[in-house]
Amino acid sequence: MNTKSFERLNDLMGWVTFAIAAWTYWMTVEPSISFWDCPEYVACAVKGEVGHPPGNTFFLLAGRFFANFACGDMTRVAIWINRMSALFSAGTILFLFWTITSLTSRIIIRKEHPTISLAQTITVLGSGLVGSLAYTWSDTFWFSAVEAEVYSFSSLMTALTFWLILKWERRADNPSADRYLILIAYVVGLSIGVHLLNLLCLPAIVLICYFRRSEHPGFLGIMLVLLASFLLIAAILYGFIPGMVWLAKHFELFFVNTLGFGYNSGTLACFVLVFFALIALLFLICRGIVFKGRSRLAYNVVFSLLMLLVGFSTFAQILIRSSAGLPMNENAPDNIFSLSRYLNREQYGSVPLLYGQTFASEVIRDASEGKGKELYAKVVKKDENEPDHYYVYDRASEYAYDYTMLFPRMFSNASQHVAGYKQWSGFTGQRVRVKTADGGTKTKRVPTLGENITFLLRYQLGHMYWRYFFWNFCGRQNDLRGNGEADCGNWITGIPLLDQYLVGSQDNLPRSISENKAYNVFYMLPLLLGLIGLVWQIRRGRAGRQGALVVGMLFFMTGIAIVLYLNQTPFQPRERDYAYAGSFYAFSIWIGMGVAGVSALVHRFLKPAGTSVVLASMSVLACLCVPLQMVGQTWDDHDRSERFTAHDFGQNYLMSLEPNAIIFTSGDNDTFPLWYAIEVEGFRTDVRVCNLEYLQTDWYIDQMKSPAYDSPGLPIPYSRAQYAGNNLLYLPTRDLHLPILTDNILPELSVTLKEKPYLMRNEIMQLSMIDSIARAGWNRPIYFAVSVGSDTYVGLDAYFRTVGLAYQVVPSANGGKEVIDVERTYDCLMNRFKWGNVARPGIYLDETSLNMCTYHRMAFAKVIDALMEQGDTERALQATWRCLEVLPSYNVPHDVSSVSLMRCLQQCGYTKQAEDIARDILTRTDEYLHWAFSLDTDRQRSCIYSIRRQLGTMQYALLGLDDNFGADLFNHYSPKFKQYYEQYSKLGRGQ
Repeated sequence: MNTKSFERLNDLMGWVTFAIAAWTYWMTVEPSISFWDCPEYVACAVKGEVGHPPGNTFFLLAGRFFANFACGDMTRVAIWINRMSALFSAGTILFLFWTITSLTSRIIIRKEHPTISLAQTITVLGSGLVGSLAYTWSDTFWFSAVEAEVYSFSSLMTALTFWLILKWERRADNPSADRYLILIAYVVGLSIGVHLLNLLCLPAIVLICYFRRSEHPGFLGIMLVLLASFLLIAAILYGFIPGMVWLAKHFELFFVNTLGFGYNSGTLACFVLVFFALIALLFLICRGIVFKGRSRLAYNVVFSLLMLLVGFSTFAQILIRSSAGLPMNENAPDNIFSLSRYLNREQYGSVPLLYGQTFASEVIRDASEGKGKELYAKVVKKDENEPDHYYVYDRASEYAYDYTMLFPRMFSNASQHVAGYKQWSGFTGQRVRVKTADGGTKTKRVPTLGENITFLLRYQLGHMYWRYFFWNFCGRQNDLRGNGEADCGNWITGIPLLDQYLVGSQDNLPRSISENKAYNVFYMLPLLLGLIGLVWQIRRGRAGRQGALVVGMLFFMTGIAIVLYLNQTPFQPRERDYAYAGSFYAFSIWIGMGVAGVSALVHRFLKPAGTSVVLASMSVLACLCVPLQMVGQTWDDHDRSERFTAHDFGQNYLMSLEPNAIIFTSGDNDTFPLWYAIEVEGFRTDVRVCNLEYLQTDWYIDQMKSPAYDSPGLPIPYSRAQYAGNNLLYLPTRDLHLPILTDNILPELSVTLKEKPYLMRNEIMQLSMIDSIARAGWNRPIYFAVSVGSDTYVGLDAYFRTVGLAYQVVPSANGGKEVIDVERTYDCLMNRFKWGNVARPGIYLDETSLNMCTYHRMAFAKVIDALMEQGDTERALQATWRCLEVLPSYNVPHDVSSVSLMRCLQQCGYTKQAEDIARDILTRTDEYLHWAFSLDTDRQRSCIYSIRRQLGTMQYALLGLDDNFGADLFNHYSPKFKQYYEQYSKLGRGQ
């Protein structure tokens, strides 16, 4: 077979893998929004609104294009943006296939041979097929491939960039090959508008260029080239992007404050000037006027900078759209100064990397005030005819600490983070003397450098990277978010002896583990095949070693380097494996090369027994079993094709509310689905969703005060001048008692905040809104989502009344007891709520979806208990049957909230059904506790929260049994409960 025929076959097989991946993702894509950031991305794409920092402009533009395929049906917009992710993910697989075959063929096929044997063809193409399919069906990549998230698009940009440099490498001697380098610069510029991860493949790209151009690459040269590549990333990340913003800031100040032009005039002038300056420089280079000796290099560098700028120009969308006064306009980056803070993610704070504070460090106040850069904002105009102007409203805080150290991995002083630091590092610390504010000294205990490194190795690398890596290539215990517990989110293999060492006994696993759809075992086969591929590549001469270094650098930069950069704190709110998909992409290259390695071993030992073609085919078929084993395990926990939980449950929150309502939320999953429902589908546009975390900022207060759709602005009585900038950030208090007055008919509402030292801005706004509504005669309903933490209630929980999935603030106190609006909640549950297809047999419900199902079952339990207390057994029974219908136990296992259903059935004469629920609860808790107490003491302690919860559920179920109902169950499980409780007590006492 000649080279041209091989390339045609290679192209064809690449498109075959694309088709397989596209079919996989198309069939399993979520039909609407999913949880976390996806609803926000869909809403921003459809309406051209501004999402959370640092912006994903090119992703949103692509999403807007795919939204057009919904043909105006706004209920189908989300699935088309999800399908965009599916197709982009399939494109990633396409380029991965060609990358693997390119890297493998240059080792197997010698340049001096004009023809390629059939055995070589089978081996190369088989390598591409196995490696690309392994990544297709890997856990992390598949998860992002079926939802509207940026990581599938980011992976496509990374795969495209790496493939382009391989195309350049094959054609580098041709002058026209420079166009690939310029195209790479453009792709990198565009990728910044998707995600910054694409920049991390630059060291691998630079290595390829070095190996291609250098006749005798050596260790020193490699080190210098890698250093140059790191400097290139820093130049783009900390030089080019902020440099352009810095220049635009100065132009903006000069044009607006000095020349009197309008806002953003200087920013536009700056970018136009730089753009035409680069074009002019290109013209001068082409005419030989400048850089005569190095015109080709200078031309490529300047052209690449120009393309980088053109790609980066998608961020103009943020300025343009933010200036339009959108309902969703996070951070309001409508000028270059707020855009700079937006791009730098300043609202999330800074993280020390190489040098900084520890969790035991304290701020030196006098050294930290008024030291930072000037912060500019638009002037608060008193008259609309007043000219545009910027003013300095503050200086950035640059904190000085009483103790700092090298490589601080444990830096956050949040109480739960400190507890996690100590747990993972085995903290004992060292005593140091530090200066105090009054000039004296004091002794404190701080973490050592060794303990910081221990935390890095055990938590940041071991738990937050290698655990995810092994999920994808060894196996996964379940989809429960893990923080080091023996029963949540660990990696396993499917090999009992090894798994017993990793996570404890595998005998008598509880159904919460064994029946979890994410319980996937790969027997370490993908890992072993990848290691074979790595060894095979290294042992194939200089070309192999150079290729292994290139792939290894891609693996390191998109994995371990991210860990070092993020410096994550313990107890993350969700698993973060999606951030390392690029690293798993690199390892999949080695999985593909593992086919060539296996083929080489087979030829070595079985050559006399068969022809090369037969042996190569046998090797490919044997290795193909690895990705087939992966898809057999992972299909059921990645198939979201019938799941509408995020869509329907978001609407259920809104259906709990009266017209013209305000609802306070705090997290992603009780905010973004509601935003999507209002913004995209136009559902309950009379409701205003107010996120309490954002309410701490002046820009969000501006938006909340403005009307949106059918919702009037929130009744916040403060003018912008009163809260703009750093005004009204907090209000010092001590034992605050705030009487909120009403008219003569309605009673006074009194809020008491005992021992609260201050009120934050968002709390001030909450109470001021309640005061305004109360003074207006409670003319506007106001609610808290049931999923909002109690620390946000600011004393208002004394006036809560439960309605559906919300707590309504009412003027009558509840006396410290939960009060439920039975009629409205009953109507919501029985007639109005949607159920996300939860009752469909076999549907995949992940931990987040199950948690939301629990909120709904708890609502059923509350209304059933209230109806039974009122003596309305008929409606209580109807609610019970409805709950069992829409939240069936085969998909949503019974828990403590099901005890109310059990009691209702028993009291209404349905003893068998009640006993079935009791038996299910007691059996599940017994299974878990029996397994948990079979573990060693350390693993038992890691599961202490789950053990306590299971014990509480078991006890509550037993209390629902008596001599007339479930006596046999009580007699069987009561002794077990006493035994488990005794073991738990000993565990708590450290015995």
